[in-house]
Amino acid sequence: MPLLSSNWIFQNWLEVYYGSNRGADTVDPELSRTLTPTQEVGQTIGTSYEILVGDSVNSSIETGGDQDWYAVDLTAGQYIQVDLGNGTLEDSYLTIYDSNGNVLAQDDDSGTNLWASTSYYSDTNQTVYIAARGYDSSDVGTYQLTVEEVSFSDVDLLATLDWGTSLSSNTITVYFAPSGYTEDGFTSEGVNSYERQQFLESLELMSQVADVTFVVTTNASQADFRIIVDTNEVNGEFLGYFIPPGGTNSGVGVFDATQWDRTAGGDLELGGYGFVTITHELLHGMGLAHPHDNGGTSTVMPGVTAPFGSYGIFDLNQGIYTTMSYNTGFPTEGNPSTYDYGYEIGPMALDIAQLQATYGANMTHATGDNTYTLVSVNATGTGYQAIWDAGGTDEIVYTGSASVTIDLRAATLNAELGGGGFVSKADGIYGGFTIANGVIIENATGGSNDDIFVGNDADNMFTGGYGDDVANGGLGNDTFVVAVAREDATVTETADGYQLVSNFGTDSLTDIEFIAFSDGTVTVSDAVSGGTGGGGTGTQPTGLGRLFASQHNLFESFLSLDSFSFVRTSQSTTTSTTTSTIGLFSGLSFTTRVPNAQEIEEPTDATAYSNDWLYSDTVFDFL
Repeated sequence: MPLLSSNWIFQNWLEVYYGSNRGADTVDPELSRTLTPTQEVGQTIGTSYEILVGDSVNSSIETGGDQDWYAVDLTAGQYIQVDLGNGTLEDSYLTIYDSNGNVLAQDDDSGTNLWASTSYYSDTNQTVYIAARGYDSSDVGTYQLTVEEVSFSDVDLLATLDWGTSLSSNTITVYFAPSGYTEDGFTSEGVNSYERQQFLESLELMSQVADVTFVVTTNASQADFRIIVDTNEVNGEFLGYFIPPGGTNSGVGVFDATQWDRTAGGDLELGGYGFVTITHELLHGMGLAHPHDNGGTSTVMPGVTAPFGSYGIFDLNQGIYTTMSYNTGFPTEGNPSTYDYGYEIGPMALDIAQLQATYGANMTHATGDNTYTLVSVNATGTGYQAIWDAGGTDEIVYTGSASVTIDLRAATLNAELGGGGFVSKADGIYGGFTIANGVIIENATGGSNDDIFVGNDADNMFTGGYGDDVANGGLGNDTFVVAVAREDATVTETADGYQLVSNFGTDSLTDIEFIAFSDGTVTVSDAVSGGTGGGGTGTQPTGLGRLFASQHNLFESFLSLDSFSFVRTSQSTTTSTTTSTIGLFSGLSFTTRVPNAQEIEEPTDATAYSNDWLYSDTVFDFL
């Protein structure tokens, strides 16, 4: 059985002797020496040897069928790359297991030559086990096993969808095979008019986002895509397949029509599972790959360990972010019990980015002022769609009665929350929008319930309507719209922003710069003022009067004045003393209520009178 290299044993002895703070640093060459190895690498979890993240091991497979096991301690959120090669073991194979022996990841030859290479994302603190071996039972030879931590900034999400080949022209010809046409071992039963319509609808959605044009041809020999619909040969073995560009019989797509509804109103409608099948396979024809495997030159999305039920880092491996996922729809939030609606419609944000990286973006689509309306019912046609909008001032609106989240941030394409987009949807509805990378949607209008708004870096306008709404504007100069007069609302400052109270509800505002009342738009700081609102009392000062009151913590002040000028000259934080100069006012009557203090009335001719007021350890001088 193979042995650990003496250098590796000595390095780990140094680790114990000097402590575990050397990280990925190498051992000082002067300290390296040859030791006689005394222990073999085990062949089970119980006999495995530890390897640290950032280290490598040199060993060998000396007997056919042998395998070496290594234990690696991982922390939650850690992402590792494992490589097995750099030796005489020509065709290596590695598998990563959990402590119960379940396969977490495995690979044959994704690395250089026929060497194995895979990655794994750990969402919990755990010990995983790496089994290194040859592909065949007769494979023997030396190897180097390396385990390295990968930064999320190094993750290329689009590489998980890139088959590595593309069509040679941006004008793509499509052939709908009639009954009797045979290719790649399947004979077509013909595409009916409704199915043809839905195929063309899917292709149209692609041409809206990418710089491609699809043209139907009746000549199979001139067609880039040859679409075969089968009803008696596939027999449920698969929903469909499409051979990507560059392979044998590339452009052939075979679909099992017994697995979808062949007439209108079923799962072949937009948002239905059958429509997902069409789009998914056509995207293969465009050169897109699955995020759960390494078809073509694609890489596996970090954290994805199985075709179904494995969502990867930040749950990005699901239909809401890429139609190339086998986890259709929005399963982490729940899918409907029917196949007729609730799934993705066309290419989603990650698919759009990959299509545009390959064929260019369609910059003529949706260049005007467009309104995107969120669905408010679960029915045929309901589903999730990624918005591609090339210009204009645009808005997402909701007119229903459920609570809604409208998030105007576009997909970042990074390995992070929002990498595949941020979801806008109404509660309880299996449909909504994400926004493709590079798209700016400026405005949002909510419904009649408690809504959540999230802005982007542009100048956003949020219209809340009834309900207790929450708006976070982000960067930009953002406006919250409320259909009441300024005097009928109360705005107060909070730890996180501002609270707006009116007969429409109590709204929480963060990073909002303006409030648009029915009688005018003011800055939020200027709106921290009067009105009876939903619970305010009396008349509070406005303008400079409000400034005076707020600077002096007199938030229960009532001013009546003909003219007022205020200049704050100094403030000492150590003595809690504020010295102010007030002038240019006549007929001033000033009454203040300070917590735990008596009511004071000051003479009206303040310009000719000087006095000190002392309340709550604060001195105010009137000169």
